[in-house]
Amino acid sequence: MAHTNETSPAATNGLAAGEGGLETRVVSAKTRNAFHDLLGSATVLSGDQSISVFLDDVERIPYLEDKIKQNEKLLRTHENTRQQALHDYNSDRDLWVLEKQQLKDSALLLQNELASINEQTRSLKNEKASWASEVQTLKENTAKQNSALDNRQKQIQGLVKAIETERQDNLALKRTLASSEARTKEFEREHSELQKNYVKARNEADIAMQQLQEAAKLSVPLRDDLLL
Repeated sequence: MAHTNETSPAATNGLAAGEGGLETRVVSAKTRNAFHDLLGSATVLSGDQSISVFLDDVERIPYLEDKIKQNEKLLRTHENTRQQALHDYNSDRDLWVLEKQQLKDSALLLQNELASINEQTRSLKNEKASWASEVQTLKENTAKQNSALDNRQKQIQGLVKAIETERQDNLALKRTLASSEARTKEFEREHSELQKNYVKARNEADIAMQQLQEAAKLSVPLRDDLLL
């Protein structure tokens, strides 16, 4: 009996398209048994054992089809998992980029605030120096007035009215000096408060800069199997 590797029309007549284009056997059990008996008889009559091998191959078709379906299902599951993982990665990366930008913006804001505080501190220092100069001038003037008053008291003890006038002038200068000293203390307190704010802002800026540097080192690794 002649033998061919091609599947006969009787063997393929019962095949139908399955999921994903895969052909699925729908041959009835009666037809399969008849085909099996026919091939068995052909094997006996011809003595050609290759027919028996062909019969075994035909019997394996349903198993192979099921195996292919399982593999396709696994591939679809893997693809869905890969797509979801890629989506999660992109979401995490977008969030990381946003947080990094927010840290940069916070650091820039703190730097601007720090620069403003530094400017205010320099202004207060200059103002304090100006007031200190005025206070020193007033102290020197007071010392001169006291010296002049002492000399006049020794020279013109009889001029009580003139001495009283000088004394009143001296008291006015002392009041001005006291007012200036009070103002100086007030500026010193303001300077101390600004210094505290400056230190606080500087610490916050350092912390923000450290967080920014740590965020820049972060990365979300992309697994090789997600790129398949």
